[in-house]
Amino acid sequence: MKAMIGITGSIMKNGDQQFCDHNQTYVGHDYIEAIQAVDAIPLVLPVLINKDDVTAIISRIDGLIISGGYDVSPDMYQQDAHTLLGDTLRARDIYEMALIKEALHQKKPILGICRGMQLLNISFGGTLYQDISLMKPTAIQHIQSGAPSTSSHDIHIARESVLKEVFSQNTIAVNSFHHQVVHQVADGFKISAISEDGLIEAIESEGELHILGVQWHPEMLADMIPLFRHFVKETQVRQVAI
Repeated sequence: MKAMIGITGSIMKNGDQQFCDHNQTYVGHDYIEAIQAVDAIPLVLPVLINKDDVTAIISRIDGLIISGGYDVSPDMYQQDAHTLLGDTLRARDIYEMALIKEALHQKKPILGICRGMQLLNISFGGTLYQDISLMKPTAIQHIQSGAPSTSSHDIHIARESVLKEVFSQNTIAVNSFHHQVVHQVADGFKISAISEDGLIEAIESEGELHILGVQWHPEMLADMIPLFRHFVKETQVRQVAI
């Protein structure tokens, strides 16, 4: 049976021209295509206010992807909003943290992408830099000007990591679209990859559960299919175990 992969959606605040006064649920179609490419079924999960439905939602999927999007609300990690903070969507933060908690309880694999990695880190007690400039100067373009389907800089992969297992390489090229970055890594997690300028590019759980966060957007890169294939394989292994 094909794995069902839940992908968290977001809310488009301004809508399109025809329904400009209505919020709309959306997720980048690249996520859908990436999951279909590894023979799994994508399911978009809208932002819900009623957290009571979280248990039922997680029970119906085999793996959870926390997608990219708005900045994470800084009060989630006990910080005041900096002047460089971008748009936030607190309802989404709260809902996705509930999804993560329940996925952990039901032992479902989780993959966090860009903002999703940052939210994973916060969910387990870590913190963020609200803007890369608050960390240190960098010459690397972390919000690239090139097309999303092209890589813009290299990252260095830790020897004992999921990424090393997936790619069998010490260095890979990734795209980059973020201005926030992980600061303190949550307890129970380790750094899986860093950029040349020292920014954290991937984290993973140290326990038996498969929880991985990546700072780039693998769904937009053709050579990142092995990452999604590995993730779906993990969901199937755990189905057999259960």
